[in-house]
Order: sequence, then structure tokens, then C-alpha cells
Amino acid sequence: MNEISLASSISAFRTLALAADATAEAIVERETELSGRNPAEAESFRRAREQLLTHASGRLRHELIEVPGATYGKDPWESFCKKFERNPVGLARFVKDTRLPSSPDFDWVAFLSLAIDERVSASTADLAPAIKQPPFPPGVGPPPLEIYDVIFG
Repeated sequence: MNEISLASSISAFRTLALAADATAEAIVERETELSGRNPAEAESFRRAREQLLTHASGRLRHELIEVPGATYGKDPWESFCKKFERNPVGLARFVKDTRLPSSPDFDWVAFLSLAIDERVSASTADLAPAIKQPPFPPGVGPPPLEIYDVIFG
């Protein structure tokens, strides 16, 4: 098999590492990106772009031989990180004028009153399920040994 027939048997989507539903803009962008990274294979990337964009029948042929759901190792998380690698918010401008909270920043009276109200208004435990289904049969004598008792004494 010569080099030209081998290159034509590889899917253009695989060459560009794109999904079969890639838009024309994504194809051109990916070809430019890959050609810039690897100038030695720029011709194969250009050929793949032409096969997908020039003739609709050529693209359809590549879509038909493409494995459904193929991602070629491109993780969605990596795509997300690449898209948002710069921090658009600029946290440095918000952080420089801030200070750590100190004791006067908190309303301790309100905090203590909430804590006391929570402690006072705590509902009593419902013991009915424990009485109806005890972990061991009630009776005279110590409860049966558990694994915890054997290991830790």
C-alpha cells in the first residue's frame, strides 16, 4: 500500500482530531492550530480540511466511516480548561482592598442566642424503633461479642 492510499484511508476527522459534527469554523481553527504546532504534517492537515469543506459528498463519506462518539482522547474537562485558562474576573483587584474578618465583624450575641435556642429546642430522640428492633435480644447477661470487642479488647 503506498503512502497516498494509506493517507486517504484515514478519516479526515481523525487527522484533525475532531468529532463528526464539527462546524466549518472548528475545522479551519483546528487545522490552523495543528499546522502551527506541527509544521512537518501541515500538508496532511490541509488535505483533511479540504476533504471536509470542499465537497459535501467527501464530508459525508468521512462521516459514514467515522466511529460514533469518537473523541480521540480529547477530554471534555481539558477542553473546558483550555477555553477558560485565563481568569476573566481579575481577582487581584478585589483581593488587594480586602482584609480578613476579625472579632468585631461578627454579631456574637446573635450567634450565642441561636446556639442556645437550638440546644433548648432540640427534639427528644424517638426510641420506639430501637425498642421494637434491638441490636441483640434483651435478657440477662452481657451483650454478645462484636468484632470491635475482639480486636480492641
